[in-house]
Amino acid sequence: KVAPMNVASGDAPLHFGIRFANRQTGWVFGSGIYATNDGGLTWSKTGAVGEVFDMATIGDSSWAITGCAPRISLCARDLLIWDSGTGNWRAAVPQPPVTSGPFRIIRATAQRAFISQETEMDTRLVRTEDGGVTWRRLSIPCRGFAGMPVATLDGVHLWMVCAGGMGAGQQLKDVYT
Repeated sequence: KVAPMNVASGDAPLHFGIRFANRQTGWVFGSGIYATNDGGLTWSKTGAVGEVFDMATIGDSSWAITGCAPRISLCARDLLIWDSGTGNWRAAVPQPPVTSGPFRIIRATAQRAFISQETEMDTRLVRTEDGGVTWRRLSIPCRGFAGMPVATLDGVHLWMVCAGGMGAGQQLKDVYT
């Protein structure tokens, strides 16, 4: 059994999930991160603390991002990198230029990754081409109220959904590539 994960209340976005690097090594995340090295037979708490919004794995390289939604409270955010040698998470240096969640990580390759900040009034998309050594903020077509879901198959062509004005989810959406 794994300790309870964070289930958001009200209209706050859910942020918990499970990822595996291979058949034996995996993580469950939400309120912290729990790891398995035996294919899920046992789970143990890792050194990661806080609310984990998302995690992405490429081969044996895994990243996770913590934070909180700004309407809930102000808190620190961290991009964490899994150190398979020590079995712990460490903060990335430098940190990407994002401020508050919800966040999503897309890793196209070990070197190219995107982080989308899907905050209601401050949507951002940042990219690294060198495994997180440098980050660049990209211009995005989304403006106004809602964050944007982002997807890519090749790490070059991105798809993004932008919501119109306030509408409790019923507003028109635009899809960009």
